[in-house]
Amino acid sequence: MIITTYLPFAEEKQSEKKPIIYNINLKQIETSLSENKQGLTIINLWATWCPPCVAELAHFGNIYEKYPKEKVHLYLINIEGKEIKEKVLEPFLKKNPLPCPVYLLDEGSPEEIEKVLKTEISGALPITLIYNSGGRLLKKFEESISEKDIQSILKENGINEKDI
Repeated sequence: MIITTYLPFAEEKQSEKKPIIYNINLKQIETSLSENKQGLTIINLWATWCPPCVAELAHFGNIYEKYPKEKVHLYLINIEGKEIKEKVLEPFLKKNPLPCPVYLLDEGSPEEIEKVLKTEISGALPITLIYNSGGRLLKKFEESISEKDIQSILKENGINEKDI
């Protein structure tokens, strides 16, 4: 299965009943970055036990709602492992609902993740990576990022909020 099978789901919204969580593997991430999609791809690596990660999730939810989906491809990827889905991630998302899907990384060593993401990572969380339409890394944040920071990068790349 390739990542494009996930893209139609990007329009779905989380609900308090059953959170929208998709498993994703490194090959799917690699395919997504190489698809030459219009706009920017934002990948955020996070964990439920990371306070700065949890704090910035709302920023990404707001970005998801404010910007056109065909120009901002957002992947909130939890890296805690597929075994936490039912006991940790689903209850977390019920308590902290998001307007966008969440992805759960199946597996991958730090070296494999770095290769696919085309950058070295320190292991600190959160990590936010922003790629252009050709899959080239534009910005890397190995710290919390504000909604204003994300909006500034989107604006620099000609992406404006959608008309409401």
